[in-house]
Amino acid sequence: MREVVTAGTAPGFKRNRHYRGRKTGTAQWKTKEPSHAWFTGFGPYNDPEIAVTVLVEAGGEGSYTAVPVARKVFEWWAQNRIKN
Repeated sequence: MREVVTAGTAPGFKRNRHYRGRKTGTAQWKTKEPSHAWFTGFGPYNDPEIAVTVLVEAGGEGSYTAVPVARKVFEWWAQNRIKN
């Protein structure tokens, strides 16, 4: 899940040091409908405190549809929960 951030489909999380474990995906459900888009992630990588899974029905690619939703959740958490 770490390589999704460092070299894969969720590079938008790369610059944020608090979130390291991620996975995007699609799930086909009908041949003539868009795939479901999903994303799951946790952080911080070495000592997780939060886990998020986003599923967008018929949302297409997870990296385009589900990642922006998850990013907002993680950003809120970072601003309101992490005390540096």
